[in-house]
Amino acid sequence: MIEIKTTITQHKSWGWLVLLLWLCACHSNTAYEQYQSISPTAWDMNQPAQFEVVMEDTIGRYDVILHIRNTDSYPYQNIWLFTHSMAPDSTVAIDTLACYLADNQGKWINKSIISEHDMPLLYMRNIRFPKLGTYTFDIAHGMRDSLLQGISRIGLTVEPTKANTNVEK
Repeated sequence: MIEIKTTITQHKSWGWLVLLLWLCACHSNTAYEQYQSISPTAWDMNQPAQFEVVMEDTIGRYDVILHIRNTDSYPYQNIWLFTHSMAPDSTVAIDTLACYLADNQGKWINKSIISEHDMPLLYMRNIRFPKLGTYTFDIAHGMRDSLLQGISRIGLTVEPTKANTNVEK
């Protein structure tokens, strides 16, 4: 009996060690990642998804990526987005982005996750956040339908630029 308990305890210890190593290996360098759920009814163009990103690094370079998650009920091939970003010193930048979600035959070109399709869209590349503090990003759709069907979530990711290690500081 004693040998069995010892063996089981050793196996549990190995299991915890493997789990810990797996979690460490999956650690991401992402500085920020958040998704906003959109109303299941429709995305109202007057209700932008809002993200508040606290940046404590003014030296490193980052990529800002938008994520658009749509369902099969999304009726269009593309989507237009209006972005409004504000820095801690109240500097504002406004952009209009276009993104294709389906090819000419209507096949989704983005990655599928169960019944949703996730399309990453590079919004800002290799940028520095010049001020410490909170940056606000508002994302609204710019489609003709004021209530847009088939968009389930909007996400924002801020991650170090892949070449960040080669940039002189």
